[in-house]
Amino acid sequence: FVNKNDRNYFGTVQGSKRADLSFRVSGTLNKILVEKGASVKKGALLATLDPRDFNTRLSQAKSALSQAQAQHKNAQADFKRYENLYKQKVIPRSTYDTYKTQMNVAKSALNAAAASTATVRDSLQDTELRAPFDGVIVDRMVENFQDIAAKQTIFSLQDISMLEVVFNVPDNDVIWASKTVSMPEVLRAKDVIRARFDAIPDRVFPLTLKEVVLQANRNTNTFPVIAVMPQQKDVALLPGMTATVEVEIYGLENENSSFIVPQ
Repeated sequence: FVNKNDRNYFGTVQGSKRADLSFRVSGTLNKILVEKGASVKKGALLATLDPRDFNTRLSQAKSALSQAQAQHKNAQADFKRYENLYKQKVIPRSTYDTYKTQMNVAKSALNAAAASTATVRDSLQDTELRAPFDGVIVDRMVENFQDIAAKQTIFSLQDISMLEVVFNVPDNDVIWASKTVSMPEVLRAKDVIRARFDAIPDRVFPLTLKEVVLQANRNTNTFPVIAVMPQQKDVALLPGMTATVEVEIYGLENENSSFIVPQ
């Protein structure tokens, strides 16, 4: 039993930043440089795809670009020569227009070849998977030497320097709290949200409100709440751990009883 001004909720821990990491291109995974639980810095190389096919494509694109540059250069020279002849009224307008069109076509082909080369070069860079922020590899979904599809999740990365505790508030508590003050205002008050962990029964961890969703989940009729706390120096609190979240909700009026059983 708990005092009627207290509410206990089931909460789960997650990192303040979370990302499922994937390659932008398909290929064969040939290097995994980190394991589950590894701490990584922003920009650290995590895994690579076999780059051979991409290097071949880049060589072909560069060759096509060189050809397009040569053709554009020749077309420019021809156009300038016939432009001068046209100005001297040596050739008709139709001949001048023909060489002008050829130059424009060559320029378009050059732009297309340059864009294609840039795309292939970017694809080659995308064979390297790097950490977008400091964090911990909480999971790895593949094994080395697998064929990987673009956007297929390789790692799950979380920043656990700041932790989020997610819990759900039933609609009854939201209604009772709103008799005096709204639920978000209740949860923003200092020291009204606390977390307890079964493995550390003698410790209470203050939480700070981050977010309240003011539309109930259709399946549970509860309102999701996210509170935050810093990572502790003396104990390791990790994503996936469960917590009991204690919330003091003042101003509840329940004349029929002085105590309630948690839902």
